[in-house]
Amino acid sequence: MSVWDDVRERHLAAAQATHERERQQAISAYVDGRLGRDAMLDRLRQADAAMERIRRDALRQDWVPRRPGRRMPKADQIVAYWVDRGELFQIDPDEPGCFACGLPVDEWGRLERGHLVDRWAGGLDGPQNLVMLCSPCNRVMPGFLPGQEAEAVAWVQNGGSFEVWLNAAMAAARDGMSAQAS
Repeated sequence: MSVWDDVRERHLAAAQATHERERQQAISAYVDGRLGRDAMLDRLRQADAAMERIRRDALRQDWVPRRPGRRMPKADQIVAYWVDRGELFQIDPDEPGCFACGLPVDEWGRLERGHLVDRWAGGLDGPQNLVMLCSPCNRVMPGFLPGQEAEAVAWVQNGGSFEVWLNAAMAAARDGMSAQAS
């Protein structure tokens, strides 16, 4: 059983509901006189063909859901979010700089948006999962997974180096081994 089976079923159910709604709209438009017979039949064929493509794609063994398009918040929205939660990062909204290393820039928009939990691992594009990083810090930031949010925040708070992350990961592993030994 694939990890995507439940997601696949929900995806197909949502597609089927959309398909039925499109068919009903075409029929209603025909009945109300807003659409001619041929135009209604064209819309019904298009809806049926789209649903068949979705079904065929979902039955492939390597199927994974498509993510929605990116709707990333603007840099000032990310900064405002973290300023409101001032206990995590020391940010001055009037002095733009990398959240990790502190590299100053002339405006927030010159920094990159870094995901605390990687997008490929299910991390969201919301300000709660984004920090403003310079390009070097964003490139070396490790890929954090769901459940590792605290490690990601610690990586940024400690200056954003790979060594900081490695030391934190090794300490967490030692703590885990100590807990298992007890």
